[in-house]
Amino acid sequence: MTRCPRRTGLLPALATALLLASGLTAVADPPRLLVAGDLSIGRQPQERAEAFRKEMQTRLESAATAASTENLEHFLGHFTESTARRMRRRLAMLFATHEVSLEILDCQVMNCRDERAEVAVQYRVGLSHERADVVARLQLTRIDGDWRINAERVQSIADAPSSRFNSGGPAGCGVLGGCAGGRCPVD
Repeated sequence: MTRCPRRTGLLPALATALLLASGLTAVADPPRLLVAGDLSIGRQPQERAEAFRKEMQTRLESAATAASTENLEHFLGHFTESTARRMRRRLAMLFATHEVSLEILDCQVMNCRDERAEVAVQYRVGLSHERADVVARLQLTRIDGDWRINAERVQSIADAPSSRFNSGGPAGCGVLGGCAGGRCPVD
């Protein structure tokens, strides 16, 4: 019996399908920090910024949990209606055909105004047995007091260290159907 051949370059395409389904683009703009507006009366700007960062971290972790449990409706509930509408079909197919995982590694506020915000986020995305680390800028809009993701600009996608994951299958098995979904025989 033989090992499955490693499929290089597959994960960026799948990560793009999962997280960039709304036609988002990769850019390399320099980050900036600007926190404005009255996020909480009586707080200093640094306290407001930290409170907002924690709120965004919690919000993004909720989205990550929804993706990892493959709860499509809850995951799409973290996006604006137009963005969710564009993503629905592709995400439904990915959730049905792959084991999806999403973990927020870092979140930093870049810009916050009364109804709009921009957050730098680093996350680890997994589809079946492939993992990648993504750094992106998220644009958020406040709708009825709730922050929703409106757009994402990916800064980088890199293979994630495999040692942090228990893939449940031989290393190097492909994601798209080959090798029985990672259950291929090993010599």
